[in-house]
Amino acid sequence: MDCRKSVGRQGQELDLSVPATGGVIQKRIQEALNLHLAGRQDEAATAYADILKDDPTSADAWHLLGLIAQERHQEETAVTLIEKAMVINPANPVYHHNVATVLARLGRL
Repeated sequence: MDCRKSVGRQGQELDLSVPATGGVIQKRIQEALNLHLAGRQDEAATAYADILKDDPTSADAWHLLGLIAQERHQEETAVTLIEKAMVINPANPVYHHNVATVLARLGRL
């Protein structure tokens, strides 16, 4: 099951979609995403960072950590983190959408 939720400000929505796949890492991402969606950003950010320590190729963890940075108004950091996700999985349109949204907020699009 995809977990879809959009967050944003000023009419620019970010997509927090996570694909439904199996595995331990994906389960941990879902648990971290649940924290994120509950507004527990610090705990979610720690959980995403812990996932990345175990699996630095987790595009979803990079992406979602980037969304937390954006929510904290750290747009430059958000772009860097989401772009890491895009390098790992360039075919995911959600990553492209969200990095474009952040770049637009920065006036770079």
